[in-house]
Amino acid sequence: MAGVVVTYNSAATIGACLRWIGTGGVADEIVVLDNASTDDTASVVGERAKRFSQIRYIRKDVDHGLDGNFDKAVEFARGQFCWLLPDDDIVKPGVVEAVSKVLDEEHPSLVLLNYEFRDFPLTTLLQDRVLDFESDRIYGPWELERMFSELRDFIRY
Repeated sequence: MAGVVVTYNSAATIGACLRWIGTGGVADEIVVLDNASTDDTASVVGERAKRFSQIRYIRKDVDHGLDGNFDKAVEFARGQFCWLLPDDDIVKPGVVEAVSKVLDEEHPSLVLLNYEFRDFPLTTLLQDRVLDFESDRIYGPWELERMFSELRDFIRY
């Protein structure tokens, strides 16, 4: 699986994201596509790359926006599956195993995860889940209309 991280001016947050991916068993490779950052993002990624050899850092000179950056990052990835992450995300323990199980047993084309919002020190829960779903949902290929209706703005890239 490829961890695909898009970033822009994230020197303050990308280190934790890459540390989680590097130690969490998510990725055989980690593609970091920098969308023309003007801060110290490159040096933070470079320091993490010294510890995690699977990191490939690619810097774009032009800002392509979040969606365009994810498209490009997936093109660079070599894995069968891509785990798309913004530069300030980390994942709760056990999620990788749960997603891997779904991939092995269900063979989906897409897995979307609900998420919570926390402050930057990750100490205060701001919103417990973005989607108001009590349990997992599985959509068949014939249910795209229902999926897009229920997920609305959740599927952005």
